[in-house]
Amino acid sequence: VKGFDLSFLGWVGTVRALEITSKITDKGIEYHPHLHCIYIFKKGLKGLTKPNLRNVNSFSFKEGKKGVQRFFSDFEILLQKMWYLIYNGIKVTYDNIMDLKEGYSSTVDKCKPGKYHEVFKYVIKGTFKDSVFAYDYDSFRYLYDTLHGRHIIEGYGCLKGLKFDEDGEDDEVMVEYKKIVDELMAHEKPFGCHENVNDVLANMGAGITYISKNKIAKQIPQKEKKSKRGKK
Repeated sequence: VKGFDLSFLGWVGTVRALEITSKITDKGIEYHPHLHCIYIFKKGLKGLTKPNLRNVNSFSFKEGKKGVQRFFSDFEILLQKMWYLIYNGIKVTYDNIMDLKEGYSSTVDKCKPGKYHEVFKYVIKGTFKDSVFAYDYDSFRYLYDTLHGRHIIEGYGCLKGLKFDEDGEDDEVMVEYKKIVDELMAHEKPFGCHENVNDVLANMGAGITYISKNKIAKQIPQKEKKSKRGKK
């Protein structure tokens, strides 16, 4: 996190990924932007994630469940308060940290082997149907304007400068995509077309097919993709 030096913990690198979940409530559409991060330490986390039974706050409870669901470590409490100060433009000092009763939600867990990919989830996630990532045109515009031009996944320290494939495109998908485009170009010339989300949904219901790289990727058999990679 900018403004805080983690080098004293043996910090060497970080990957930060943004995710926005959403849901429809009585008040309208609610968005929950949050960050998934992987931190690499030379010495490991050691006792930094060990829960302290005294550390209980509003984030220790979950809706619909009784009792304390999580006790926080002292390190997690520190990060929660720092996250609040940094987000609200307040200088991170010892006094400001101690004066703050509660920060923003933040948890730290040891990353289990084989689970590193869990950090790199879809940027936009919610109760969407038919792979449509927006409820209506307004929600689409909110998400587009918020995310446009931003780095969704970024590395720091030893991971700084790494190129992250945010689109998830691979060679097989691009080959199939080019075949489709070439075939369409042989029959007709493309022209610009702008549709709002409601029109897209209506057209899909009327049987119109929308071609996307994501759909192509889902249609390529996983075994075929693995065998092709194995030949490289």
